[in-house]
Amino acid sequence: MPNNEDHMLTEMSFAANSHSPWAMDAASVLHSLRTHPSRGLSEEEVRHRRYKYGKNTLYRSDQIHFVKFFFKELKEPLILMLLVIGLLYSVFGELIDALTIFVVISITVLAEVITEFRAKRMIARLYASDTPTCIVLREGLLTEVPASDIVIGDILDLKPGYRVPADSRLISSFSLEASDTILTGEAVPVMKHAAAVSLVECPAEHRYNMVFAGTTIARGSARAVVTATGTHTQLYIVCGLLKPASDVKTPLQKHMKSLAQFLLIVALVASLSVPLLGVVMGNRNWKQLFLTGLSLGFATIPEELPMLATAALALSSYRLSGHNLLIKRLRSAEALGATTVIVCDKTGTLTCNDLQIAQIISPTGSVVNKAALYSPKPLFERFVGEPDLLVAVSDLMVDWFLTSDLITQDGNVNQLLDSSCSRVIHPIDRALIKTWNLSSMLAYQPSAQGQPSIQYEIPFDNETKVSVRLITSNGNHSLFFRGSPEHVLKITSHITIESVTEPITFSLRQRLTKLLSETAENGLRVLGFGHATVDSAYASQFVSALTNSNLRLDLELNRLTVNFGGFIGFDDPIRPEVRSALNQCRHAGIKVIMSTGDHAATAVSVGRQIGLLSDGCMEGKDMDALSHVEISQTVERTVIFARSNPAQKLHLIEALKDSGEIVTVTGDGINDVPALRAAHVGIAMGQSGVDVVKEVSGMIMLENNFSCLVTAIKEGRKLFDNLRKSICFYLACKFALVALFVSTTVADLPFPLTPIQIIIMEVFMDIGASVTFLSERSEEDVMKRPPRKTTQRFLDGSSILFILMGGVSLYIIVLVTYFQLIHESSLESAQTATFVAWIIGHLLLAVNMRTQRVPVLIHGLFRNKIMLVWIFSAVAFTVTVIAVPALHRAFYLSSLSKDVYVDIFALAVGFTCWFELIKWLNHCMNRVKARRENREQSYYVRSDVPLMLRSVRTH
Repeated sequence: MPNNEDHMLTEMSFAANSHSPWAMDAASVLHSLRTHPSRGLSEEEVRHRRYKYGKNTLYRSDQIHFVKFFFKELKEPLILMLLVIGLLYSVFGELIDALTIFVVISITVLAEVITEFRAKRMIARLYASDTPTCIVLREGLLTEVPASDIVIGDILDLKPGYRVPADSRLISSFSLEASDTILTGEAVPVMKHAAAVSLVECPAEHRYNMVFAGTTIARGSARAVVTATGTHTQLYIVCGLLKPASDVKTPLQKHMKSLAQFLLIVALVASLSVPLLGVVMGNRNWKQLFLTGLSLGFATIPEELPMLATAALALSSYRLSGHNLLIKRLRSAEALGATTVIVCDKTGTLTCNDLQIAQIISPTGSVVNKAALYSPKPLFERFVGEPDLLVAVSDLMVDWFLTSDLITQDGNVNQLLDSSCSRVIHPIDRALIKTWNLSSMLAYQPSAQGQPSIQYEIPFDNETKVSVRLITSNGNHSLFFRGSPEHVLKITSHITIESVTEPITFSLRQRLTKLLSETAENGLRVLGFGHATVDSAYASQFVSALTNSNLRLDLELNRLTVNFGGFIGFDDPIRPEVRSALNQCRHAGIKVIMSTGDHAATAVSVGRQIGLLSDGCMEGKDMDALSHVEISQTVERTVIFARSNPAQKLHLIEALKDSGEIVTVTGDGINDVPALRAAHVGIAMGQSGVDVVKEVSGMIMLENNFSCLVTAIKEGRKLFDNLRKSICFYLACKFALVALFVSTTVADLPFPLTPIQIIIMEVFMDIGASVTFLSERSEEDVMKRPPRKTTQRFLDGSSILFILMGGVSLYIIVLVTYFQLIHESSLESAQTATFVAWIIGHLLLAVNMRTQRVPVLIHGLFRNKIMLVWIFSAVAFTVTVIAVPALHRAFYLSSLSKDVYVDIFALAVGFTCWFELIKWLNHCMNRVKARRENREQSYYVRSDVPLMLRSVRTH
């Protein structure tokens, strides 16, 4: 059992020495925690510390226990009302009837509680599977581990967008800024550094060399050593006993609850009006009237509706998890089906993010093709007779290597090159491994010898569009740049040819610009490189200025002589399933917008390959001057946006929302956070998404695949359709039951069903609505119709008509059966026939109400296995209680002739299958209409092809 006193003793060792980790230098902190800055802890030591100090968690999540949940649900008003009905029936009814009804009510309540319990537990498990991770250095290797496995002394590797898993002391940092909003409420990120703070007794917000659990890295990068975990972190001290907020009710759940409250009033009125109407008509059997009213109350009280919404959302979330989509917020699963616009990134979503070098452009404008790049020959043998090109390519590879994740801070080559840890090595840097042998390249290139070390680093910034590293090797200092090719070319002024540095001529700059445009038009992702040599004095000033946050990088670059290193074009293959998924979106009335930070020509080329029709491409800078209305008008023709920064992407999302669109956005970087937070449905890319992105998103896509998103939308539409069909069936049966009793009471006839029969019918009716419809597969046209409008009521005009059609059909079946037999045989036989007619009629009604547009025979008559089990169980029960004479007394039933069964079945088929005839008629009409539209569309598609081929060089 972990010893918390030992845990506190270790942490408080700083205070015992009159020091705190922020007041000590980094080396002293590392020594006190018995860890190494470049190796970290061993796995054995991690296990020992985790056993001794416990896991890095702030709370123990409440388990959903069935007994506690059961008694909690018993306090719900609708459930209490059912139990009261059972109790009253026990008092006023016959003993055997009372026992039977009370058992049935108990089973019904238990079944509903179990269903909702399983749904909530399913949701809780899905939430628990969203485990945050972090990058740590253990045994010299960067490793991705669950945040709960962090222990004191672990070395964290922090980058923009990462969430800090525990309180940590910085040991090195590069332009680090952290958002401490969760602790201080300040929205502006705080500059952090690794130097010791002079004051021991200083508030947390002044400990600039500390990063705290729950905060996020806004900019820069750092290494930090963990000093406190779990309940000893600043987050726990500030927030107290922190527990996760309970999930708020979705609009659908709220609507179901309000609908249940309305129908409760209707049910009470119906259950009271029938006995009162009987009294008015002269019926003086008070006991029968009272018990029938109670039974009608039991049968019509809509206690299932709130449970149906929860069960539907839980089942949908569970199914989506099987398609690599993790639901964090139920309202996201609900809103998916109403999506009208998808705004997605290009890299990793539409493409595979499996980069390969396809082309190199040297500083002089020479082009190296793919064949030379992937030759098995050593580097120097690939360019025999072209020494200048050999040196240029070799220098470019060194520029790439020294700006990549493949080199550690102390100059060693990162060993974790083929790990499953996707966040350690960037896909661009993995492409270097596929092409070049690092050891032979470094051995050949003299400038790379001498153990280069990183002195300072400025990560990629959306303003400067470049990343910068200050590298020291053999006493020489150099700045290395990589980033947007246009911006790199803009800041570079010279090239080096045969060790001679000369300015870039106007004609060479034009040639390089033209080559860049052509490379991008071929769909390649292009990266630019550059470098500048600086002296020791400038290097010190550079680091000092960055540390004090008073350096304007864009102005500083104008003072330097930056050499152009070249361009590298990467080929990122299109995902094979994207074109099919886009076609599904087009048929479903969903507009797909590609918003990328890449070159406009690259974006248009990818759009052409995947079949994304767009009238050219708009760059982010062109959006700044447009209003929301103008952007909405632009999106009508242009669906490709390039070089978009976070503010411009947010501008696009807000414009779409203002125009009434339901927007789903995908993202993986910290620059996507504003758009994800603003969207109706924000989806984080799980394989490449940083922690803050996953935190603000409602869903996490575990596999970066656009087709998964289309599957999710299909599941969202199916969720809404099935729930609405379930409610329609449920209310149609209630309508038929109430109408039946009102009609017979007005006609001054005995009640057509006994109280026990009503309750038995209610059990089968509830199971049919709550289980079988929710498990129904989607209709064939679910992705061939426009999205539903969110302003549309859940039960719209067509749904109400559907309810009335179903209710009237079932009502006619049972009423005709009862009227026919009440005059020809005994009351018991008439009630038995009515009971059988109800069971058969509501089973056939459920089969026909499985679909609203597609004929059941096309949809699949036997596809829903759960419905088949339900039908078999209902028929088997009915046959058993009628065939076994010993059960007749308990259920007030009698034997019927074969002719009666034939008449009932014929009547049930005739008055339910006319649904199917209408659907067949609509189906045939839609097929004719679709053929006509396809012929017309083929003409417009041919005329729209040139839109994809328009040049974007003017941008």
